[in-house]
Amino acid sequence: MKILISFHDIQKPAHPELDRLVDKLAKSHIERHLSKFSPDAIELHVRLEKNPHLARYQVKLQLGMPSANLESADESDEIMAALHKSFAELERQLERQLAHVRREEGKAP
Repeated sequence: MKILISFHDIQKPAHPELDRLVDKLAKSHIERHLSKFSPDAIELHVRLEKNPHLARYQVKLQLGMPSANLESADESDEIMAALHKSFAELERQLERQLAHVRREEGKAP
């Protein structure tokens, strides 16, 4: 799985730690469900943004896979909370999508 992260209004010294956290969350929430797909066929786009006026963080996740494109977003005063909620929601969507695909594959023509 390719992970592409973009930062907006987040200080540069925080980027490496956030990169590691995103990688860890992607492995625990997303990657384990995608073993049957080619790693090159999956892309996760992560947008981390801080609203300077409200001091709130916004996280947007987009998972591109051969059978679907899934999106999740969350906003919080804490970037960690927004990341955890976004990944949990994306995992829920992914589980539903994979269940749907399995049902489609199991049907006889």
